[in-house]
Amino acid sequence: MSTSEVKKNQITLQGPQNYLEWASEMRSLLMVFGVWRYANTDVAAPVAPAVAAGTALPAAHLAEVATHEKNRDQCLGLITSFMSGIIRQNYLNEGNPNTVWEALRTAYGTPGAAGIFVEFKKIVRMQIKKNEDPATRVNEMQSIFNYLAANGLTLPNSAQAMILLSALPAEWEGFASTILATLPVTLPVPAPAGHSVMPRFKEEKKENNAFTGPSKVNKPRCKTCNGRHSTKDHIDGYKRPNAPQAGPSQPKKPFTKGKGKKDYKGKGKQ
Repeated sequence: MSTSEVKKNQITLQGPQNYLEWASEMRSLLMVFGVWRYANTDVAAPVAPAVAAGTALPAAHLAEVATHEKNRDQCLGLITSFMSGIIRQNYLNEGNPNTVWEALRTAYGTPGAAGIFVEFKKIVRMQIKKNEDPATRVNEMQSIFNYLAANGLTLPNSAQAMILLSALPAEWEGFASTILATLPVTLPVPAPAGHSVMPRFKEEKKENNAFTGPSKVNKPRCKTCNGRHSTKDHIDGYKRPNAPQAGPSQPKKPFTKGKGKKDYKGKGKQ
């Protein structure tokens, strides 16, 4: 597995809200690289065999030590690479991946009531903007729902669906009302899913694009007259239909001031 594939598929640890998902994916990743046991247990370094004084250690032992250090560093590097910068700062001087793994589980895997309430408050206040792809927000919601359930707060499917519908833009109120009107109150509403919202998002985006005319910026400009046509289509003497036309010059009216009419030389007209 290449580094780019790992970075593309593995999520970054942000805190208690996505720890469970992060830990599950990280465990699988460490197994793929064959270093999971260095995070799961405190693997001791190979014990040096007894040798006579002044005798070099066997090459096989040195190879075991090198492999141990390589696997330990690789395990620690994978774990810390997928943390937010703030979390990573707490483990810069730690060299044992098992110590880091257990510290993360203690910090984010067993939150108190205050931490659970913070995540619950975040999800009920979440809003999806009109021009935003809802898939990202829906996935974030689902991650928080899973986190709450894993810590003893399981919301029924009907509550999860209503929280999702309340996060939709105001322009989608008709869409939310249609969904709720098709289901009786006594029946559990299906849990929120990205595929149920995405068709409406694509339809909304298509409708918005239908009212958007071609941009004037994209139209070619003539290098000869700077008109809104290409240079090869330029016609000498052509005037734009809406362009203001210069009419014949009109004679200036004589200057008048005060009583009577006087020309600009101050002489009264008879």
